[in-house]
Amino acid sequence: MVWFPLIPCPFARFFQRPKAPVVAPPPPSLEAFTVEHPTKTVLEIGPEFTLPAHEWAHDVILASSGFGKSYLAGVMTEEIIESGGLVVIIDPEGENYTLAERYPLLIVGGDHATVGLNLDEASGDDIDRIMQTVLRDGVSIIFDLSERTQKGQRELFTLIGGSLFTMQDKPELRRPVKFIVEEARIFAPQKASDLPKNKDGETCLSVFENIATRGRKRGINMLIATQRPASISKDILSQCNRWWFGGMQSEQDYKALKPHLEEAGVTAEEIKALPKGAGEFYFSANGETAKIQTRKRKCKHGGSTPGIDPEKIKIASRSDLAAAVKQLDGLGSLDI
Repeated sequence: MVWFPLIPCPFARFFQRPKAPVVAPPPPSLEAFTVEHPTKTVLEIGPEFTLPAHEWAHDVILASSGFGKSYLAGVMTEEIIESGGLVVIIDPEGENYTLAERYPLLIVGGDHATVGLNLDEASGDDIDRIMQTVLRDGVSIIFDLSERTQKGQRELFTLIGGSLFTMQDKPELRRPVKFIVEEARIFAPQKASDLPKNKDGETCLSVFENIATRGRKRGINMLIATQRPASISKDILSQCNRWWFGGMQSEQDYKALKPHLEEAGVTAEEIKALPKGAGEFYFSANGETAKIQTRKRKCKHGGSTPGIDPEKIKIASRSDLAAAVKQLDGLGSLDI
């Protein structure tokens, strides 16, 4: 496994080696990737599908669970980094750490953290100092929020998104950034009455809307992904200009996307016909639509469905029950 050197900065107390190495193995037969003077001008999304590498765009990936939504987001992230782009990733499920096995990314939070900041105690100043380092030194970052409650995730998103937006107002720090948000419905819900507010009255949704509507002038592009299109803010979706439609199983989600599917010239039947796990999508932008196949990822996919070990499948016996009760003896007792 290759560890990338930490980026020197005046905030050294935040940076440390993780207590345990990343458990996933490095990608087979691939060396660690570095880019100093990128020459890659296209994003190779599929075997026969590319996009301009540095085109401004707000991307949205829409697909039910198991239809390759996170996998496609991972492919796009790999391509953006390899073209010299900077990414700031909001990861509610802790799936993106495998990117750091190949690319020089910082990780805040989760089991694979390389930045020694306890997110339970993070302040706005802490996030600002980290964001300044990210932008000044051009080092991509993952914010792993998987150990937080949904309320906690939303509070942190408000800090992180707000900090990115504010720091990009500073000419000495501003640079093109792809702001990647997995499970975007958590942070941009359609029903937003109970969202926590910070001291300035901002919520994760209001910060998200700022980035969606005003981010372009600050060099911020979005890539958002969700498995529940019906549950995400229509105001956020309306700002997206590149659409990736994957397989969907909910009639409610079909109805929510009907205007966008009709504009793309894609029928509900075509969406329903997309096979699960095949990585097939309909891509729509600039009045054109194409059916694409996602290429194979260069990093291990952290969002893969875990396999089931047949040796761990068994029917518990009464002796197993008795042993379990004995282990929990301090919590009470049963007459078996």
